[in-house]
Amino acid sequence: MLDLGEGSCVPVATLPAQVLLKSEAHLESAGRRGGIDLEDLHAIVRCYDSVIEDQRRLDVEPLEVLVDGRVEPPDVGAYLLGKDVAELLAGEAFSPLDQLLQSLNDLYGAEMNTLAGALAETAVRDHVQSRFRAFALGLEMLV
Repeated sequence: MLDLGEGSCVPVATLPAQVLLKSEAHLESAGRRGGIDLEDLHAIVRCYDSVIEDQRRLDVEPLEVLVDGRVEPPDVGAYLLGKDVAELLAGEAFSPLDQLLQSLNDLYGAEMNTLAGALAETAVRDHVQSRFRAFALGLEMLV
């Protein structure tokens, strides 16, 4: 709930919940909305580290995946977002998110083209893919 003051509150979806909503919306719209849901999802994955507490980055689990090289330092927020989404899912599969993460494995696929836009640089695509892989690792999915 977001308190607007003077006793007014409105319900607001958390960022992990928005990830689920955006992945569903993206797959349902089949690109008819110009990729806006995918771009929003990428923005959440990219910027989640700016809204989490600093202490979470220093917890044992994120440090373990950094030390063993499965996650790069800029992608720790994406990894923690995956953990938070996994907590919402409570062990249940969520097909829209699974499908989307699988499709992002293709560096030159439709979803990656939407996110990378006109940028054909492989480095940009690698960076986007790296974030989503860290997110998927947080979900404890093999992508």
